[in-house]
Amino acid sequence: MNVRQVWTSSADVVDEFASCSGDIMHREAIMAELSRVEREVVQGERQLAEQEALLVDLRRQNFDWTKARPVLEMMHKNQLRRDQDRQRLLSLLQPLDTAALRKKHRSNDLDGAGP
Repeated sequence: MNVRQVWTSSADVVDEFASCSGDIMHREAIMAELSRVEREVVQGERQLAEQEALLVDLRRQNFDWTKARPVLEMMHKNQLRRDQDRQRLLSLLQPLDTAALRKKHRSNDLDGAGP
C-alpha cells in the first residue's frame, strides 16, 4: 500500500525531516520548504499591493470600501504568518551552517591546514 504524506504547514515538513540522519538531508528539506515559502511571500506581497491599490481607487471614487477592509486585514495576517514561517526556517538553517563550519575547521586542523 502506497501512502502519501500530506503536510499542513511548513512546521510539519521540518518536524518530519528533523529526525532524518545527516545534516545534508535535513538542510535540503529545509531549503526546499524555504524556497516554497519565499515564493508565497513574493506572491502575497504582489496580491497585497494590488488589493491596496483597489482600495485607494474605491476611496478616491467615494465608494464604500468597508467590506474590502476585512479582506485586506486577513491578507496582512496571512502575509505576517508567511514571513514568520520564512524567519523560522532561516533560523533552523543557522545551526546547521554553524555545525558545518565547525566540522570543516576540525577537518582542516586534523589535516594540519589550520585557518
